[in-house]
Amino acid sequence: MKFIALTKSDKHGGYCVAGLDENGNKIRLVSTEKGGALDDECFSYAVPTMLEVEAEPVPLKNQPENYLLKSIARELPLDFEKLKPKIFTDNKKYGKLFVNTKEYLTEWSIYKTKWSLAFIEVSDLSLSRNSNGHYKAKFTYNGDKYKNVSVTDPKYESAGDIGKAYLVVSLPNNPYFWDKRFYKFIAAIYPK
Repeated sequence: MKFIALTKSDKHGGYCVAGLDENGNKIRLVSTEKGGALDDECFSYAVPTMLEVEAEPVPLKNQPENYLLKSIARELPLDFEKLKPKIFTDNKKYGKLFVNTKEYLTEWSIYKTKWSLAFIEVSDLSLSRNSNGHYKAKFTYNGDKYKNVSVTDPKYESAGDIGKAYLVVSLPNNPYFWDKRFYKFIAAIYPK
């Protein structure tokens, strides 16, 4: 299948690689049936890119988009600038980003959403670094303000204002062990 990879973000010492297949279905490539991260051996490409891949669905309860990566046949040409407006269309589908305006979902609220990837357009995007050294984002999406959303896109490791942008936002399969919350994170940022 043809796969447009939009993210190569930090995930447990490896990468979260997510994007779309040729039919516009959201896909997250994983290395194990339990949603394992990809490493450099599995995925050595810069994003965005289009690839011909062999992968099979391995949906998890909270990550139904997961596909087990079997092989990558080749890289294909991609006119990403032309495709951006067609890819980042979830603003029209969803009022709130994963059912609320908080930076997390509770164990109860995660079951109200049927997806774990969102491709959205935002405004007023700015990044700041917290006391733990992690980058957090604030932005406006569909008229609502969001703040303290974690950023795992390694291309963005500095604070500052970005303004309008396209984002890939993801949810983890498992909650954070301290507070049992499913924290939203920005896996890719594409300034507009």
